[in-house]
Amino acid sequence: MRSLYALLLLLAMPAAAQPYVYWANYGSAAIGRAGLDGTGSNASFISGAGMPVGVAADGNYVYWTGANTISRAHLDGSNVNASFVGGTGFGYAVAVSNSHIYWASGNNIGRADLDGSNANTSFITGLNSATGVAINGTHIYWADNNGNTIGRANLDGTAVMLNLITTPVSPYHVAVDGNYVYWTNYSTNTSIGRANLDGTGANQSFIALSNYCAGVDTDDNYVYWSCSNGKIGRANLDGTGANLDFITGAGGPWGIAVPISSTLPVELVSFTATLDGTSGLLRWATASETNNAGFSIEHRSGAGSYQSVGFQAGQGTTAEASRYSFATEALAPGTHTFRLKQTDFDGAFSYSPEVELTVSPAGLMLMARAEAGRITGTVAAPQGKPVTVALFDALGRRVAAQQIETGAFTLGGDLASGVYVVRVTGGSQTLTRSVVVAR
Repeated sequence: MRSLYALLLLLAMPAAAQPYVYWANYGSAAIGRAGLDGTGSNASFISGAGMPVGVAADGNYVYWTGANTISRAHLDGSNVNASFVGGTGFGYAVAVSNSHIYWASGNNIGRADLDGSNANTSFITGLNSATGVAINGTHIYWADNNGNTIGRANLDGTAVMLNLITTPVSPYHVAVDGNYVYWTNYSTNTSIGRANLDGTGANQSFIALSNYCAGVDTDDNYVYWSCSNGKIGRANLDGTGANLDFITGAGGPWGIAVPISSTLPVELVSFTATLDGTSGLLRWATASETNNAGFSIEHRSGAGSYQSVGFQAGQGTTAEASRYSFATEALAPGTHTFRLKQTDFDGAFSYSPEVELTVSPAGLMLMARAEAGRITGTVAAPQGKPVTVALFDALGRRVAAQQIETGAFTLGGDLASGVYVVRVTGGSQTLTRSVVVAR
C-alpha cells in the first residue's frame, strides 16, 4: 500500500484524476506521460523541463530533479514551478511523502518540507554516489551507484544502514512497495533486482532486461521501468508477464513515477493538538474508512525518537465521518511532536502529518513509563535545578535513585512485574507517578 495520507486536504480537492505514468525525458528536456494502460503516450507532456533525471508524483503534483533544482507542476502539466526547491545540487532522483520531499544528490540525501521550504541538502551524508531514492511509511531507501549497495535509514534520518543490500551491480534508481524494495542494475547485465524490505532474500535478476534501464517504480499491480532505447517496460509484481515494449517512443527516459493512488483506505481530513493545562489534547477526523483497525498515537519529545503512547480503535469500513480524541499525560516543558500510525486489519500502515505542542516551564514536572523491564521518563525542574528521582516497589522499598537536572532518566534494568512508584523531589516540591511493569 502506498501512503495513506498524501491527500490530506480532501475537502479542497477535485475528483480523482485519470491515473498516469510519468517519466523524466532527459534527452528532450521534458516530462513524459502516458495512461497506466500504456495509451496516449506524450514524450513532451511538459516541455522546457531543464535536465530532468529523477521524477516523482503524489496525488496533486509531479516533481522532477534538475541541475540545481527540484521543479513541480500539477498532474495535468499546469502551473509549472521550475525552481520549487533551489540549491539542491545535481539531483539524480526525487521521492515524496505526505510531509517531505527527498532527493539523491551523489554524496548526500537532501530533504525539504512538502511546500518546498526548510531545504536541507545534507539530511543524510557520507554516501558514495546516491542516484536513487524511495520511501515507504517507515524508511527511506537509496541506491548507491558506485558503492553497489542499497542503503536505508529511518524517515527522520537516523539509523543509517549504508550496506542494507550488497548484491546490486551499479544500481541506479530504487522503488519500494508494502513488501519489497526494487532497483535497476544499470550495467551490461541490466535487470530489476528485488529484496525484502529488511534487505534479506535479494534476487539480483528478478526481471531480466535487454537494454540499459535506469528508472523503476511500482503501483498496486505492476513494476514499471524506463530504458535508454526509448521504451517503458512493465511486469506483474511477482515478475511475470514482462512487457519490454509497454510504451514505445518515450524519448530518452530516466526516472519513472506512478502517482500515489487517490483511493485512500482512510480519508483523514483534520489532525490538531491543543494544550489542556500541561497535557495535550489530540483531535482528528476522518471522512471515510476502509479496513481500518485503528490509530496508534505516537509521541516524540524534542529531537528524540517516537514512542507509542496510546491506541484508538478504528471504525473498520464506513462511509460516514468519524471523530477521535486522545488526552496525553502531563508534558514536560519543551517541544512535543505527535503523529498517528494508522493500521489496516491486514497489517499495512502509514503515518499522518505531524503536529506540535510547546509547553513552557512552570514548576516541577514528571513523565514516566515502563519500557523493557525498566522505568524511563523525563523531569523538568524550575531553572534546571537538580532533583532526586527515586523508584519504589509496591512494599515501599527504594529500588533505584539518581540525581539529575531537567532531562531524561532511566531507573532499573531488569524489574520484575508489578506496580512501582516514581518519586521526584526538588526543593519543597514532590511529585509521584505510579507505573505498572508487565513482563
